[in-house]
Amino acid sequence: MKKRVISFILAALILTTALATAPVSAGDHLTSGNWQYTVNEDGETVTIMKYTGSQASVEIPSEIDGKTVTAIGDHAFMDNSRVGSVTVPDSVTKIGRFAFCQCYSLYTIEIPDSVSEIGEKAFFNCHSLFKIRLPAALKEIREYTFYYCSSLCAVGLPEGLISIGESAFRYCFALDYIEFPETLKEIGPSAFANCGFETIDLTNVTSVSWRAFEGCSKLKAVFLTDNTTYIGSSAFCECYNLIKIQLPEGMTEIPYGLFTSCYSLDGIPRLPDTVTKIGDNAFRKCTSITQVVLPPEIKSIGKDAFSGCTALESAVTGEGTETIDRWAFTGCTALKTVTISKSTTHIVKHAFFECSSLETVFYSGSEEEWNNIVIEEGNEALASANILFNYVPTPGDVNGDGKLNAKDVIAIMKYLVGAAPNDFIESSADVNKDGKYNSRDVILLMIQILKNS
Repeated sequence: MKKRVISFILAALILTTALATAPVSAGDHLTSGNWQYTVNEDGETVTIMKYTGSQASVEIPSEIDGKTVTAIGDHAFMDNSRVGSVTVPDSVTKIGRFAFCQCYSLYTIEIPDSVSEIGEKAFFNCHSLFKIRLPAALKEIREYTFYYCSSLCAVGLPEGLISIGESAFRYCFALDYIEFPETLKEIGPSAFANCGFETIDLTNVTSVSWRAFEGCSKLKAVFLTDNTTYIGSSAFCECYNLIKIQLPEGMTEIPYGLFTSCYSLDGIPRLPDTVTKIGDNAFRKCTSITQVVLPPEIKSIGKDAFSGCTALESAVTGEGTETIDRWAFTGCTALKTVTISKSTTHIVKHAFFECSSLETVFYSGSEEEWNNIVIEEGNEALASANILFNYVPTPGDVNGDGKLNAKDVIAIMKYLVGAAPNDFIESSADVNKDGKYNSRDVILLMIQILKNS
Protein backbone atom coordinates (compact mmCIF):
# COMPACT_ATOMS: atom_id res chain seq x y z
CA MET A 1 0.00 0.00 0.00
CA LYS A 2 2.80 2.42 0.96
CA LYS A 3 4.59 1.65 -2.32
CA ARG A 4 1.44 2.62 -4.28
CA VAL A 5 1.11 5.94 -2.43
CA ILE A 6 4.77 6.76 -2.99
CA SER A 7 4.44 5.89 -6.68
CA PHE A 8 1.39 8.16 -6.99
CA ILE A 9 3.19 11.08 -5.33
CA LEU A 10 6.22 10.64 -7.59
CA ALA A 11 3.99 10.57 -10.69
CA ALA A 12 2.24 13.76 -9.58
CA LEU A 13 5.58 15.52 -9.01
CA ILE A 14 6.85 14.47 -12.43
CA LEU A 15 3.66 15.72 -14.10
CA THR A 16 3.79 19.04 -12.24
CA THR A 17 7.43 19.55 -13.19
CA ALA A 18 6.67 18.76 -16.81
CA LEU A 19 3.82 21.27 -16.93
CA ALA A 20 5.94 23.95 -15.28
CA THR A 21 8.73 23.54 -17.77
CA ALA A 22 6.54 23.04 -20.86
CA PRO A 23 7.20 25.66 -23.59
CA VAL A 24 4.64 28.47 -24.03
CA SER A 25 2.96 28.39 -27.44
CA ALA A 26 2.07 31.50 -29.44
CA GLY A 27 -1.53 32.49 -28.76
CA ASP A 28 -1.69 31.04 -25.26
CA HIS A 29 -3.44 33.37 -22.81
CA LEU A 30 -1.17 34.15 -19.87
CA THR A 31 -1.41 36.37 -16.80
CA SER A 32 1.14 38.60 -15.11
CA GLY A 33 -0.17 40.87 -12.38
CA ASN A 34 -2.95 43.06 -13.83
CA TRP A 35 -2.15 42.04 -17.39
CA GLN A 36 -3.48 39.23 -19.52
CA TYR A 37 -1.36 38.69 -22.62
CA THR A 38 -0.43 36.34 -25.44
CA VAL A 39 2.96 35.54 -26.89
CA ASN A 40 3.32 36.54 -30.56
CA GLU A 41 4.52 34.22 -33.32
CA ASP A 42 8.13 35.38 -32.98
CA GLY A 43 8.21 34.06 -29.40
CA GLU A 44 9.98 37.20 -28.23
CA THR A 45 7.16 39.75 -28.12
CA VAL A 46 3.69 39.88 -26.55
CA THR A 47 0.28 41.44 -27.12
CA ILE A 48 -1.68 42.74 -24.13
CA MET A 49 -5.17 41.22 -24.24
CA LYS A 50 -6.75 42.71 -21.13
CA TYR A 51 -6.07 45.03 -18.22
CA THR A 52 -7.69 43.69 -15.05
CA GLY A 53 -6.57 46.37 -12.60
CA SER A 54 -8.59 49.20 -11.08
CA GLN A 55 -6.17 52.13 -11.22
CA ALA A 56 -7.24 55.42 -12.79
CA SER A 57 -3.76 56.19 -14.10
CA VAL A 58 -2.21 53.35 -16.08
CA GLU A 59 1.29 53.03 -17.47
CA ILE A 60 1.49 50.12 -19.87
CA PRO A 61 4.74 48.18 -19.35
CA SER A 62 7.25 47.81 -22.16
CA GLU A 63 8.04 44.26 -20.99
CA ILE A 64 6.08 41.43 -19.44
CA ASP A 65 7.86 38.33 -18.13
CA GLY A 66 10.97 39.30 -20.06
CA LYS A 67 9.21 39.73 -23.39
CA THR A 68 8.70 43.03 -25.22
CA VAL A 69 5.17 44.45 -25.41
CA THR A 70 4.50 45.39 -29.07
CA ALA A 71 0.72 45.55 -29.28
CA ILE A 72 -2.42 46.41 -27.34
CA GLY A 73 -4.95 43.83 -28.45
CA ASP A 74 -8.59 44.08 -29.48
CA HIS A 75 -10.93 45.05 -26.60
CA ALA A 76 -8.01 45.28 -24.13
CA PHE A 77 -9.51 48.16 -22.09
CA MET A 78 -13.04 48.07 -23.50
CA ASP A 79 -15.77 49.21 -21.07
CA ASN A 80 -13.25 50.05 -18.34
CA SER A 81 -14.99 52.93 -16.58
CA ARG A 82 -12.16 53.67 -14.10
CA VAL A 83 -9.19 54.36 -16.36
CA GLY A 84 -8.61 58.11 -16.80
CA SER A 85 -5.10 58.39 -18.22
CA VAL A 86 -2.93 55.95 -20.14
CA THR A 87 0.72 56.03 -21.16
CA VAL A 88 1.73 53.72 -24.00
CA PRO A 89 5.43 52.68 -24.21
CA ASP A 90 7.46 53.23 -27.36
CA SER A 91 7.82 49.48 -27.82
CA VAL A 92 4.19 49.35 -29.02
CA THR A 93 3.50 49.51 -32.76
CA LYS A 94 -0.18 48.59 -32.85
CA ILE A 95 -3.37 49.44 -30.97
CA GLY A 96 -6.15 46.99 -31.77
CA ARG A 97 -9.83 47.25 -32.60
CA PHE A 98 -12.10 48.50 -29.79
CA ALA A 99 -8.98 48.73 -27.56
CA PHE A 100 -10.29 51.65 -25.47
CA CYS A 101 -13.90 51.57 -26.67
CA GLN A 102 -16.36 53.07 -24.18
CA CYS A 103 -13.75 53.99 -21.59
CA TYR A 104 -16.02 56.76 -20.39
CA SER A 105 -13.52 58.23 -17.89
CA LEU A 106 -10.50 58.24 -20.21
CA TYR A 107 -9.50 61.88 -20.65
CA THR A 108 -5.93 61.61 -21.96
CA ILE A 109 -3.63 59.07 -23.57
CA GLU A 110 -0.02 59.38 -24.67
CA ILE A 111 0.69 57.43 -27.86
CA PRO A 112 4.31 57.18 -29.01
CA ASP A 113 5.41 57.77 -32.59
CA SER A 114 6.26 54.07 -32.88
CA VAL A 115 2.55 53.23 -33.28
CA SER A 116 1.73 52.81 -36.98
CA GLU A 117 -1.69 51.19 -36.71
CA ILE A 118 -4.79 52.02 -34.67
CA GLY A 119 -7.78 49.73 -35.20
CA GLU A 120 -11.34 50.77 -35.94
CA LYS A 121 -13.44 52.00 -33.02
CA ALA A 122 -10.32 52.09 -30.82
CA PHE A 123 -11.65 55.14 -28.90
CA PHE A 124 -15.34 54.79 -29.76
CA ASN A 125 -17.58 56.58 -27.22
CA CYS A 126 -14.75 57.90 -25.04
CA HIS A 127 -16.86 60.84 -23.90
CA SER A 128 -14.23 62.36 -21.57
CA LEU A 129 -11.29 62.29 -24.00
CA PHE A 130 -10.50 65.95 -24.68
CA LYS A 131 -7.19 65.92 -26.55
CA ILE A 132 -4.95 63.53 -28.43
CA ARG A 133 -1.81 63.70 -30.53
CA LEU A 134 -1.65 60.97 -33.13
CA PRO A 135 1.70 59.29 -33.88
CA ALA A 136 4.00 60.26 -36.73
CA ALA A 137 3.96 56.76 -38.22
CA LEU A 138 0.19 56.70 -38.67
CA LYS A 139 -0.97 56.72 -42.32
CA GLU A 140 -4.67 56.02 -41.83
CA ILE A 141 -7.35 56.77 -39.26
CA ARG A 142 -9.77 53.85 -39.39
CA GLU A 143 -13.56 54.01 -39.39
CA TYR A 144 -15.30 55.11 -36.17
CA THR A 145 -11.97 55.54 -34.34
CA PHE A 146 -13.11 58.60 -32.34
CA TYR A 147 -16.86 58.32 -32.92
CA TYR A 148 -18.85 60.20 -30.28
CA CYS A 149 -15.82 61.51 -28.39
CA SER A 150 -18.06 64.42 -27.52
CA SER A 151 -15.48 66.31 -25.41
CA LEU A 152 -12.63 66.02 -27.91
CA CYS A 153 -11.49 69.55 -28.73
CA ALA A 154 -7.85 69.16 -29.79
CA VAL A 155 -6.43 66.66 -32.28
CA GLY A 156 -2.90 66.64 -33.65
CA LEU A 157 -2.73 64.97 -37.06
CA PRO A 158 0.72 63.87 -38.29
CA GLU A 159 2.37 64.74 -41.57
CA GLY A 160 2.24 61.53 -43.55
CA LEU A 161 -1.43 60.86 -42.79
CA ILE A 162 -3.18 59.92 -46.04
CA SER A 163 -6.79 59.04 -45.22
CA ILE A 164 -9.47 59.44 -42.57
CA GLY A 165 -12.12 56.72 -42.51
CA GLU A 166 -15.89 56.63 -42.22
CA SER A 167 -17.35 58.41 -39.18
CA ALA A 168 -13.87 58.63 -37.65
CA PHE A 169 -14.70 61.87 -35.79
CA ARG A 170 -18.48 61.93 -36.08
CA TYR A 171 -20.30 63.59 -33.17
CA CYS A 172 -17.12 65.20 -31.85
CA PHE A 173 -19.19 68.26 -30.99
CA ALA A 174 -16.39 70.13 -29.21
CA LEU A 175 -13.93 69.78 -32.09
CA ASP A 176 -13.94 73.33 -33.46
CA TYR A 177 -10.55 73.42 -35.20
CA ILE A 178 -8.31 70.95 -36.95
CA GLU A 179 -5.28 71.42 -39.17
CA PHE A 180 -5.06 68.91 -41.99
CA PRO A 181 -1.56 67.86 -43.05
CA GLU A 182 -0.50 68.43 -46.66
CA THR A 183 -0.32 64.66 -47.13
CA LEU A 184 -4.01 64.08 -46.39
CA LYS A 185 -5.84 63.08 -49.57
CA GLU A 186 -9.05 61.28 -48.58
CA ILE A 187 -11.80 62.15 -46.13
CA GLY A 188 -14.27 59.30 -45.74
CA PRO A 189 -18.07 59.19 -45.39
CA SER A 190 -19.40 61.17 -42.41
CA ALA A 191 -15.81 61.49 -41.16
CA PHE A 192 -16.45 64.85 -39.47
CA ALA A 193 -20.26 64.92 -39.40
CA ASN A 194 -21.71 67.00 -36.55
CA CYS A 195 -18.41 68.57 -35.49
CA GLY A 196 -18.01 72.16 -34.29
CA PHE A 197 -15.81 73.71 -37.00
CA GLU A 198 -16.31 77.28 -38.19
CA THR A 199 -13.80 77.01 -41.06
CA ILE A 200 -12.07 74.09 -42.75
CA ASP A 201 -9.15 74.16 -45.17
CA LEU A 202 -9.24 71.30 -47.68
CA THR A 203 -6.74 72.73 -50.15
CA ASN A 204 -4.70 69.52 -50.46
CA VAL A 205 -7.51 66.99 -50.16
CA THR A 206 -8.42 65.15 -53.38
CA SER A 207 -11.54 63.28 -52.22
CA VAL A 208 -14.33 64.43 -49.88
CA SER A 209 -16.78 61.57 -49.46
CA TRP A 210 -20.54 61.57 -48.89
CA ARG A 211 -21.84 63.37 -45.80
CA ALA A 212 -18.24 64.13 -44.77
CA PHE A 213 -19.19 67.38 -42.99
CA GLU A 214 -22.94 66.87 -42.65
CA GLY A 215 -24.52 68.69 -39.74
CA CYS A 216 -21.52 70.92 -38.95
CA SER A 217 -23.97 73.60 -37.93
CA LYS A 218 -21.33 76.22 -37.02
CA LEU A 219 -19.38 75.89 -40.28
CA LYS A 220 -19.18 79.21 -42.13
CA ALA A 221 -16.42 78.81 -44.73
CA VAL A 222 -14.88 75.94 -46.70
CA PHE A 223 -11.65 76.36 -48.66
CA LEU A 224 -11.25 74.04 -51.64
CA THR A 225 -8.91 74.12 -54.63
CA ASP A 226 -8.74 72.35 -57.96
CA ASN A 227 -6.82 69.57 -56.18
CA THR A 228 -10.19 68.21 -55.10
CA THR A 229 -11.46 65.90 -57.83
CA TYR A 230 -14.36 64.28 -55.97
CA ILE A 231 -17.06 65.62 -53.65
CA GLY A 232 -19.69 63.12 -52.53
CA SER A 233 -23.42 63.51 -52.01
CA SER A 234 -24.64 65.58 -49.05
CA ALA A 235 -21.03 66.41 -48.12
CA PHE A 236 -22.06 69.79 -46.67
CA CYS A 237 -25.76 69.28 -46.03
CA GLU A 238 -27.26 70.85 -42.90
CA CYS A 239 -24.32 73.22 -42.46
CA TYR A 240 -26.77 75.86 -41.34
CA ASN A 241 -24.29 78.76 -41.16
CA LEU A 242 -22.29 78.09 -44.34
CA ILE A 243 -21.88 81.29 -46.33
CA LYS A 244 -18.67 80.80 -48.30
CA ILE A 245 -17.42 77.97 -50.50
CA GLN A 246 -15.67 77.87 -53.87
CA LEU A 247 -16.19 74.73 -55.90
CA PRO A 248 -13.19 73.19 -57.70
CA GLU A 249 -12.82 73.23 -61.45
CA GLY A 250 -13.44 69.90 -63.11
CA MET A 251 -16.69 69.04 -61.33
CA THR A 252 -19.28 67.67 -63.74
CA GLU A 253 -22.23 67.56 -61.36
CA ILE A 254 -23.47 69.18 -58.18
CA PRO A 255 -24.15 65.92 -56.35
CA TYR A 256 -27.23 64.83 -54.47
CA GLY A 257 -28.04 66.97 -51.45
CA LEU A 258 -24.69 68.76 -51.46
CA PHE A 259 -26.06 71.92 -49.83
CA THR A 260 -29.44 70.75 -48.50
CA SER A 261 -30.61 72.94 -45.61
CA CYS A 262 -27.66 75.34 -45.78
CA TYR A 263 -29.92 78.10 -44.52
CA SER A 264 -27.34 80.91 -44.60
CA LEU A 265 -26.12 80.35 -48.15
CA ASP A 266 -27.41 83.48 -49.89
CA GLY A 267 -26.50 82.46 -53.43
CA ILE A 268 -25.35 79.36 -55.23
CA PRO A 269 -21.54 79.12 -55.45
CA ARG A 270 -19.97 79.92 -58.80
CA LEU A 271 -20.35 76.75 -60.82
CA PRO A 272 -17.37 75.56 -62.89
CA ASP A 273 -17.93 75.47 -66.65
CA THR A 274 -17.58 71.69 -66.52
CA VAL A 275 -20.78 71.23 -64.50
CA THR A 276 -23.65 69.91 -66.63
CA LYS A 277 -26.11 68.73 -63.99
CA ILE A 278 -27.65 70.06 -60.80
CA GLY A 279 -28.30 66.90 -58.77
CA ASP A 280 -31.39 65.97 -56.78
CA ASN A 281 -31.86 67.98 -53.57
CA ALA A 282 -28.66 69.93 -54.31
CA PHE A 283 -29.91 73.25 -52.87
CA ARG A 284 -33.12 72.09 -51.20
CA LYS A 285 -34.25 74.34 -48.36
CA CYS A 286 -31.50 76.92 -48.87
CA THR A 287 -33.85 79.52 -47.50
CA SER A 288 -31.60 82.57 -47.97
CA ILE A 289 -31.00 82.23 -51.71
CA THR A 290 -32.85 85.01 -53.54
CA GLN A 291 -31.58 84.55 -57.11
CA VAL A 292 -30.36 81.64 -59.19
CA VAL A 293 -28.52 82.04 -62.50
CA LEU A 294 -27.32 78.79 -64.03
CA PRO A 295 -24.53 78.70 -66.63
CA PRO A 296 -25.32 77.64 -70.20
CA GLU A 297 -23.60 74.26 -69.77
CA ILE A 298 -26.27 72.94 -67.39
CA LYS A 299 -28.27 70.22 -69.18
CA SER A 300 -30.59 69.12 -66.37
CA ILE A 301 -31.96 70.32 -63.06
CA GLY A 302 -32.65 67.41 -60.71
CA LYS A 303 -35.53 66.49 -58.44
CA ASP A 304 -36.04 68.90 -55.55
CA ALA A 305 -32.91 70.77 -56.64
CA PHE A 306 -34.25 74.11 -55.36
CA SER A 307 -37.44 73.04 -53.60
CA GLY A 308 -38.24 74.90 -50.41
CA CYS A 309 -36.01 77.88 -51.30
CA THR A 310 -38.64 80.21 -49.88
CA ALA A 311 -36.66 83.45 -50.47
CA LEU A 312 -35.95 82.71 -54.14
CA GLU A 313 -37.39 85.49 -56.32
CA SER A 314 -35.71 84.99 -59.69
CA ALA A 315 -34.40 81.89 -61.46
CA VAL A 316 -32.55 81.76 -64.77
CA THR A 317 -32.07 78.25 -66.12
CA GLY A 318 -29.13 77.50 -68.39
CA GLU A 319 -29.27 78.18 -72.12
CA GLY A 320 -28.60 74.49 -72.66
CA THR A 321 -31.01 73.17 -70.02
CA GLU A 322 -33.13 70.38 -71.49
CA THR A 323 -34.93 68.92 -68.47
CA ILE A 324 -36.37 70.46 -65.31
CA ASP A 325 -37.14 67.48 -63.12
CA ARG A 326 -39.89 66.74 -60.62
CA TRP A 327 -40.32 69.20 -57.73
CA ALA A 328 -37.25 71.16 -58.90
CA PHE A 329 -38.70 74.49 -57.70
CA THR A 330 -41.61 73.23 -55.59
CA GLY A 331 -42.47 75.47 -52.66
CA CYS A 332 -40.48 78.48 -53.92
CA THR A 333 -43.30 80.69 -52.75
CA ALA A 334 -41.50 84.00 -53.42
CA LEU A 335 -40.49 83.11 -57.00
CA LYS A 336 -41.70 85.91 -59.30
CA THR A 337 -39.74 85.41 -62.53
CA VAL A 338 -38.20 82.44 -64.26
CA THR A 339 -36.18 82.38 -67.46
CA ILE A 340 -36.47 79.21 -69.54
CA SER A 341 -34.40 78.43 -72.62
CA LYS A 342 -35.77 77.15 -75.88
CA SER A 343 -33.45 74.19 -75.38
CA THR A 344 -35.85 72.92 -72.71
CA THR A 345 -37.93 69.97 -73.90
CA HIS A 346 -39.37 68.53 -70.69
CA ILE A 347 -40.73 70.08 -67.50
CA VAL A 348 -41.56 67.17 -65.23
CA LYS A 349 -44.50 66.77 -62.86
CA HIS A 350 -44.73 69.40 -60.09
CA ALA A 351 -41.50 71.13 -61.11
CA PHE A 352 -43.07 74.50 -60.27
CA PHE A 353 -45.71 73.28 -57.81
CA GLU A 354 -46.74 75.80 -55.14
CA CYS A 355 -44.93 78.68 -56.84
CA SER A 356 -47.83 80.93 -55.93
CA SER A 357 -46.04 84.25 -56.62
CA LEU A 358 -44.86 83.45 -60.15
CA GLU A 359 -45.76 86.37 -62.42
CA THR A 360 -43.54 86.23 -65.50
CA VAL A 361 -41.85 83.53 -67.58
CA PHE A 362 -39.11 84.75 -69.94
CA TYR A 363 -38.86 82.22 -72.78
CA SER A 364 -36.18 82.51 -75.45
CA GLY A 365 -38.19 80.57 -78.07
CA SER A 366 -41.42 81.15 -79.95
CA GLU A 367 -44.94 80.38 -78.75
CA GLU A 368 -44.97 77.37 -81.05
CA GLU A 369 -41.76 76.05 -79.51
CA TRP A 370 -43.22 76.60 -76.05
CA ASN A 371 -46.26 74.52 -76.93
CA ASN A 372 -43.98 71.68 -78.00
CA ILE A 373 -42.43 71.40 -74.52
CA VAL A 374 -43.73 68.41 -72.55
CA ILE A 375 -45.12 70.10 -69.46
CA GLU A 376 -46.57 67.59 -67.01
CA GLU A 377 -49.28 68.15 -64.41
CA GLY A 378 -48.69 70.19 -61.28
CA ASN A 379 -47.16 73.12 -63.18
CA GLU A 380 -50.22 75.34 -63.23
CA ALA A 381 -48.07 78.26 -62.04
CA LEU A 382 -46.47 78.36 -65.50
CA ALA A 383 -49.82 78.40 -67.26
CA SER A 384 -51.13 81.26 -65.15
CA ALA A 385 -48.00 83.39 -65.50
CA ASN A 386 -47.38 85.99 -68.23
CA ILE A 387 -45.12 84.30 -70.80
CA LEU A 388 -42.84 86.57 -72.83
CA PHE A 389 -41.83 84.71 -76.00
CA ASN A 390 -38.64 85.27 -78.01
CA TYR A 391 -37.09 86.85 -74.95
CA VAL A 392 -33.64 88.37 -75.35
CA PRO A 393 -31.94 89.45 -72.10
CA THR A 394 -31.83 93.20 -71.68
CA PRO A 395 -28.27 94.56 -71.82
CA GLY A 396 -27.31 95.45 -68.25
CA ASP A 397 -29.76 93.04 -66.59
CA VAL A 398 -26.92 90.96 -65.20
CA ASN A 399 -28.98 89.26 -62.49
CA GLY A 400 -31.75 88.17 -64.83
CA ASP A 401 -34.64 89.60 -62.82
CA GLY A 402 -36.06 91.53 -65.80
CA LYS A 403 -35.24 94.90 -64.27
CA LEU A 404 -32.50 97.50 -64.61
CA ASN A 405 -31.53 99.00 -61.27
CA ALA A 406 -28.72 99.70 -58.83
CA LYS A 407 -28.25 95.99 -58.18
CA ASP A 408 -27.08 95.54 -61.76
CA VAL A 409 -24.68 98.49 -61.53
CA ILE A 410 -23.11 97.15 -58.35
CA ALA A 411 -22.84 93.65 -59.84
CA ILE A 412 -20.97 94.91 -62.94
CA MET A 413 -18.62 97.00 -60.81
CA LYS A 414 -17.84 93.92 -58.69
CA TYR A 415 -17.31 91.89 -61.86
CA LEU A 416 -14.77 94.42 -63.16
CA VAL A 417 -12.66 94.00 -60.00
CA GLY A 418 -12.90 90.22 -60.05
CA ALA A 419 -15.62 89.81 -57.44
CA ALA A 420 -18.69 88.97 -59.54
CA PRO A 421 -21.76 87.71 -57.65
CA ASN A 422 -22.65 84.05 -58.08
CA ASP A 423 -25.78 84.94 -60.07
CA PHE A 424 -23.93 87.14 -62.60
CA ILE A 425 -24.90 86.87 -66.31
CA GLU A 426 -21.69 87.85 -68.08
CA SER A 427 -23.22 88.25 -71.54
CA SER A 428 -25.56 90.97 -70.25
CA ALA A 429 -22.70 93.05 -68.85
CA ASP A 430 -21.62 94.27 -72.30
CA VAL A 431 -24.16 97.10 -72.28
CA ASN A 432 -22.77 99.01 -75.29
CA LYS A 433 -22.17 95.80 -77.31
CA ASP A 434 -18.55 96.60 -78.14
CA GLY A 435 -17.33 93.15 -77.11
CA LYS A 436 -15.61 94.50 -74.00
CA TYR A 437 -16.48 94.75 -70.34
CA ASN A 438 -15.37 98.05 -68.79
CA SER A 439 -16.41 101.26 -67.04
CA ARG A 440 -18.22 102.46 -70.16
CA ASP A 441 -20.79 99.74 -69.65
CA VAL A 442 -21.35 100.92 -66.08
CA ILE A 443 -21.80 104.55 -67.16
CA LEU A 444 -24.19 103.62 -69.97
CA LEU A 445 -26.24 101.43 -67.64
CA MET A 446 -26.51 104.24 -65.07
CA ILE A 447 -27.72 106.62 -67.81
CA GLN A 448 -30.30 104.08 -68.93
CA ILE A 449 -31.58 103.63 -65.38
CA LEU A 450 -31.90 107.41 -64.93
CA LYS A 451 -33.87 107.66 -68.20
CA ASN A 452 -36.24 104.93 -67.04
CA SER A 453 -36.84 106.48 -63.63
